[in-house]
Amino acid sequence: MEPLLARAMSAYRLIAGKGAKPLWQRLLLTSIHGGIALWREARSDQLFVRAATLSYWTLVAIVPVLALAFAMMGPLGLLDSIAVKLKAELYTTVLASSVTEVGPWLDSIVSQVQLQALGVAGFLGVVLAGSKMYNSVEEAFNDIFRVRQRRSWLMRITLFYTVVTLGPLLLAAGYAATSEVHSGVLSALLGRAVPVLLTMAAFVGAIKLLPATQVRWRAAITGGFLGAILFEALKFGFSAYTALLGAASTNLRVYGSLALLPVFLLYVYLLWFVVLLGVEVAYVVNHARPLLAEEADRLRMGDIWRRRPDACFGLQVMVALAEGYLGGSGRVQSDILVERLGAPARAVHEALDMLETAGFVVAAEGGGFLPALPLEQLSAGRVIRACRAVSVPSCGDDAPGNDAVVRAFDAISAELDESVAALAAAERPESTECFEPAPTLGSLRGERTR
Repeated sequence: MEPLLARAMSAYRLIAGKGAKPLWQRLLLTSIHGGIALWREARSDQLFVRAATLSYWTLVAIVPVLALAFAMMGPLGLLDSIAVKLKAELYTTVLASSVTEVGPWLDSIVSQVQLQALGVAGFLGVVLAGSKMYNSVEEAFNDIFRVRQRRSWLMRITLFYTVVTLGPLLLAAGYAATSEVHSGVLSALLGRAVPVLLTMAAFVGAIKLLPATQVRWRAAITGGFLGAILFEALKFGFSAYTALLGAASTNLRVYGSLALLPVFLLYVYLLWFVVLLGVEVAYVVNHARPLLAEEADRLRMGDIWRRRPDACFGLQVMVALAEGYLGGSGRVQSDILVERLGAPARAVHEALDMLETAGFVVAAEGGGFLPALPLEQLSAGRVIRACRAVSVPSCGDDAPGNDAVVRAFDAISAELDESVAALAAAERPESTECFEPAPTLGSLRGERTR
């Protein structure tokens, strides 16, 4: 196993080390980096644990949600005959063939729920139980997309009501589109395609709207499409699994009249895992550039990638930024710094955060970074001391070894009395004469004010 892995890594480094690569090699590297990033993010987000949590809340809230959704069919003008067919279509679309018996069982329970007979307190209890599942799903989506600021409770209730009311409408639209076609072959094709398209539309809409952040359409469509494909594969595979292992007869002997329940629980769990995996794919696609660059650095640099930037590395990043700024490029993009330094992108970004905290650089509105102070007045020793101050835990004045550390950095500051501008001029190649003049400090301050 290890020799095979070593040969694979050698082949990878050979391809990754090339300058100009053919299309198939670029696609191969993108697929490798994307797959590893997806695996790493899924493990970090604990998708298996989240799927189990959502499965629990699904069992708690499935009857209230279905009762609310089916109760909306009357006010929406849907006939009882159409409502019955829509229920059957919903159960067929969502459930695998091995657990289709759950549909009539749920329908018999939901049909006994009369919302008008529950009273105000009972109705609010049904709404709260149903909204809990929605809130759990929204929280899982937000956690995957690293969203810190969440929506208000009023907005959540509004979105939950929208989902409950739009669900029957989407089902009715799909049913109407299928029933309008009377051609045998075309009707059969639509009968198979419409449920898949509705599932994909539901996945795409959920990925686009549920996270309280900006999700690109490309990411939402990619995650929704993959989620719909995996969902259909799950329905087929789960039925084949239960038939192959005889799970139904085994559970009947073990659980008796409750034999269907453990099979249904397992199916719901796998269903939520597929949904969350589609959301994870959307997150990776939405943040593909930094995530894939990070994975490329991990594979290319090995143990070096794990090293953390120190104060001296912060000085190197500051000099590289000053080099580009004084060379006439104005705001300097982080990608340029990564290429110029030949260092991991993660380390460069952490060093930029360190320099920004120290007050030496500022993020520009149009992207990139600019010096926050006159480079001619900023000494290299000052940069090192300030970077260490914001990146290393502070100790008391009487801490062991404190005097030695102070003397060491005093010696560094006395030795490195050159300005960052002088260091950048020494590093800058002669070809920078073609650059336009660097922006003045006055224009920099004006841009920061804007």
